[in-house]
Amino acid sequence: MKRNQILATMLAFTMAVTGAAGSLAAVRPSATQPALAAGSDFALAIDRYDDVWAWGNNDNGQLTDLVSAMKTASASKVFENAAAIAAGKDHILLVDSMGELYSTGSNGYYQLGHTGKINAGTLINLSEKYSTLSSVIDVACGDDHSLALTDNGYLYAWGRNDYGQLGNNSTTKRYTPVRIMTGVEAIAADGNVSMALKTNGDLYVWGQNNLYQVGNGKTTTQKTPVRVLQKVKAFDTGGRHCLAVTTNGYLYGWGYGAQGQMGNGKKYSISKPTRINAGTLTSSGRTETSTLGRVQDVKCGNYSSMILLETGRAYASGLYRYTKSSSGTLQRYSQSRPLLIGTGIRQIECGDEFFIMTNANGSIYARGVNEYGQLGNGKSDRLPSNTAYKIGFTGGSTPTPSPTPTQTPTGPYNGARLLNRYEETKKGRDGVNYLVSSRTYEGKAANGNPFQVVEVSYTSKFALSQLIGFDEGFAFTAVARLDDNGNAVPWEGSVYLSADQTKLLYVRGTIDVSLLIQLGTKVVDGRAVHEILGTKEDNEGGGQVYTHATYGLVKVVRSKDTKVTGSDGASYTYHITEYLQQGSTSGTPFTITETEYPSKAAIRALIPLNGTFDAPSRYFYLDDGTRLNSNVSYYLKGTTLIRTENVTSTAILKSLGDKVTTPKEVYEKLGIPVIVVDEVINHAILGSVKVSSQQMKTELGSDNKYHTYSVTTYVQQTNYGTPFTVVEYDYGTKEDMRALVSSSKSYSFRTGPITMSDGKTQNFRDAAYVNGEKLYETDYLTNLTIVGKLGTRIYSGADIYRIQNWPAGQVGETITHSVFGQVKVVDVQTKSIKVSATQSYNVLVSTYEKQNDALEKCTIVETVFPSSSVMKSAIAFASDFARNSTQMRLSNGDYHESTTAYYVSGLTLYETTYLRDYNIIVSLGKEVKTATEATAAVN
Repeated sequence: MKRNQILATMLAFTMAVTGAAGSLAAVRPSATQPALAAGSDFALAIDRYDDVWAWGNNDNGQLTDLVSAMKTASASKVFENAAAIAAGKDHILLVDSMGELYSTGSNGYYQLGHTGKINAGTLINLSEKYSTLSSVIDVACGDDHSLALTDNGYLYAWGRNDYGQLGNNSTTKRYTPVRIMTGVEAIAADGNVSMALKTNGDLYVWGQNNLYQVGNGKTTTQKTPVRVLQKVKAFDTGGRHCLAVTTNGYLYGWGYGAQGQMGNGKKYSISKPTRINAGTLTSSGRTETSTLGRVQDVKCGNYSSMILLETGRAYASGLYRYTKSSSGTLQRYSQSRPLLIGTGIRQIECGDEFFIMTNANGSIYARGVNEYGQLGNGKSDRLPSNTAYKIGFTGGSTPTPSPTPTQTPTGPYNGARLLNRYEETKKGRDGVNYLVSSRTYEGKAANGNPFQVVEVSYTSKFALSQLIGFDEGFAFTAVARLDDNGNAVPWEGSVYLSADQTKLLYVRGTIDVSLLIQLGTKVVDGRAVHEILGTKEDNEGGGQVYTHATYGLVKVVRSKDTKVTGSDGASYTYHITEYLQQGSTSGTPFTITETEYPSKAAIRALIPLNGTFDAPSRYFYLDDGTRLNSNVSYYLKGTTLIRTENVTSTAILKSLGDKVTTPKEVYEKLGIPVIVVDEVINHAILGSVKVSSQQMKTELGSDNKYHTYSVTTYVQQTNYGTPFTVVEYDYGTKEDMRALVSSSKSYSFRTGPITMSDGKTQNFRDAAYVNGEKLYETDYLTNLTIVGKLGTRIYSGADIYRIQNWPAGQVGETITHSVFGQVKVVDVQTKSIKVSATQSYNVLVSTYEKQNDALEKCTIVETVFPSSSVMKSAIAFASDFARNSTQMRLSNGDYHESTTAYYVSGLTLYETTYLRDYNIIVSLGKEVKTATEATAAVN
């Protein structure tokens, strides 16, 4: 079934706006930027009017039957109303504006999705052939296999599979699409490798792995998706190597690197995702000493890579330059450091041996090998070019659409006018009162037609789930508006669920694409809302009968969310579903009860470690003849605990996960610390200690995600008569610690003389230490041997960030710094600083901006060194600090002789410009004017 034209366009534009930047194998055009796709020796583009243009090799009909030549050096229009494209070795996939999928080109391995002739030439509609491909929003092509992503996040694959590139745990090629994954946001493929990005930022890879291209540290074929990297925003593969960019702009690479395509200055392969610090860059024949800045996008060819920075600078590494000898032999040249090939660049794309770029106004340029006209420059000499040529679209470009809005609206919903607002309290299905607010906006679409948006906001997704009934319909009042001629015209109505899933938007009137991309997902009733939210329908009375995918024909006895308080004092909501079915062998009806817990923390708080599972004793037989002593068993599948009673089917039991007999087994399988309060244990660092308390906590981190960690208190009697206490915060990973511990956090220590194990007395009875992903707080700990194992002593969150080499905040973020107060993070980067003529060390350099008043800003550059010896050597090797002769008045009325000043505090060097706040200045440490003074001030 075809989708609504406007809805299809909305989905395409929504992915372009909110999807992983640069990671989409099939990039969509925008108002100013075309979409690009490069095959092995041909290329395609969708212009701003949704027309598809193609150029290069056409020996397998991959440029469609509208290009009759075997190869063409000029771009020709081959399709209209397109939303997405992808190119393989010699086949293409194309999605139209209604979400329907087409394929053409070579079909030797069924990569076109059918069993027709090998060289197609004609576009085949796969959406008509397969109902699962009726709403496609993204496509990707390997050499001989294909991927398609539908609007519900389902990933399908078909074609060649001898290296497991289809991801279905098989090596058999297939022409029918097989569903591989769910919850997918973007995809990429090349060679015999496939990649998928989940909506949570996890990157999965599978397929050929002889060159480490999967990134799991092995060289064996990977036939199912495996997670290799987290927090990813852009990624690509060339079939032999892969590149990815994390959300903080860091570049990672893995796979084959013998041509220098990793861009790390070396020519060897990498077995797992490894951060690329480019070091020396080159441009215009000269060397740049700075490292790569924040990366926006990456693209991979067979032996080359393209890197696009957020600044618009495009670099190439690996094979980057090509010439032809007098005998006509192609000569190739490689570069292991990224080489600048363009500035002011908005998009990049990489073929096997050619590069494509677009600038700010959407013009397309290409450079590299041109044997088949893949540069699209109209030249028939087929000579390679190391200069980018502009590609011109000829043969009838589509006219500019009309009417065109005279200006771009800046307010909410395209500058719509706020008509009214109100708030009220409503009781949810759980009996809790929730605040609901509503705002009504009125505006005009680009074609001049009016519309209204009623924005109903809920305090959270959970509140929305409690206030919207499953059977609730979205009806619109039968009212009409007056058109320009005074005639009554009925409003058309639709409802959308916002992207953050906390608003329902009731929309009336004519709306255009620019408004649609702001609205979210269209929903028709309450049940559609709950499907997106993932909530289950309350069905306490039961009665629903249906065929379950695993259990067969079942009756739902109950299905209900339950909200309770855990042992840690936190509130948890879990869901219970109970099924009743007729046993297949014994004739006795069986019962299966699923208890879905939201997290490990919920299980830790709601299932006591010393508790037991009920298991009534009676002889019981499975359908394979096995006799059991109990007819009740428990299984763990993820964070769902499944209780079975009278289940005789071994096939069902095998599908339920791991069998568990005690809560302790549940803890162990989920990796929850198995600690019993009041038990004496032998701690790896603390020795023999008593567990005073232990709890799992879940908190919202600075990344707006929830993180779970454990807090355990240990008590022990020392040799000196005073018991010590140690509180251990185990964050699990450094990423979790980074999200939960603020750089502005300060630790207050109580004074009081205590005698240490060496006989010396100190004034502080407690302290704090950081050790990897763990944090320790101690009280009356006098054993120096234990203290030495706890890690590095800290006094503030800033110390933790220095030890872990973390920036205080992300670029563009406004943070509360422990020293400067509220500042904006302007830049964060790791710089290589020389300590001698031949030796360098990496240091963290953060630049902050602070408002002095309405007109003036000050800048603070914070350089954190790894040790005092490195800091002293770096300062001694540098020249004296640059200052100026312009006086500056401080906040206390004093005059400073220079607007630039330098301060040393511990292992940190501060450079300030126009810093007038005297209170901040005195907290920065010792002011230094020369390298000699600075070296002497280092602790």
